[in-house]
Amino acid sequence: MQDATPPGPHFLDTPGVRTLLTRGMLAVSDALADAYAQGRFVCVLADAGVGKTFAVHTAARRLGELFA
Repeated sequence: MQDATPPGPHFLDTPGVRTLLTRGMLAVSDALADAYAQGRFVCVLADAGVGKTFAVHTAARRLGELFA
């Protein structure tokens, strides 16, 4: 499977780092897809530093490619 995110958005732009599609990452993606289909908002809650923003940006980028 290709990496879900281009190299730029990874933490510190570390060469060779790839996105790991965890259950949490997939859950964010599913929630965004459902919210988009229903015209609703999504709120992602978790502790600081666990990757909420990265997950949302990655999922939105993937969904944008699917709906383009």
